[in-house]
Amino acid sequence: MRIRNWEIALAHHLSEVRKLPFVWGSNDCCLFAANAAQVITGMDFAACFRGYGDEAGALESLQRNGVSTVEEAASLVLGPPMDKIRFAKRGDVVSIRNGQDQLSLGIMDLSGREACLVSRTRGFILVPLRLVNQAWSI
Repeated sequence: MRIRNWEIALAHHLSEVRKLPFVWGSNDCCLFAANAAQVITGMDFAACFRGYGDEAGALESLQRNGVSTVEEAASLVLGPPMDKIRFAKRGDVVSIRNGQDQLSLGIMDLSGREACLVSRTRGFILVPLRLVNQAWSI
């Protein structure tokens, strides 16, 4: 369930994180999506994954929770992905396939026409919906 005035809270949150670089354990792709979902709902879906500070720790966190990919992690805490990506709405969590055929988590932006995520090399970015692989309702 989304909190009252979640759009305003999310817009403020995104304007703050837009300035931040990628940092393992605080502003990486998974925690970017989880932090946005927490702003929208007031619930910390990533509580069981938090506490790492580097890539190895992130992978260990996934393994400790019985998953091996970011999509499996999203499904563990959010339930199964949507049947059709086109049903994703503003603020929903999405997985995005990048150029190296790796998956990252992000969210649908407030326009509902793009997804946003934090990239290792470029920080906060917007990507076209055609790159969305799966989506989870928040």
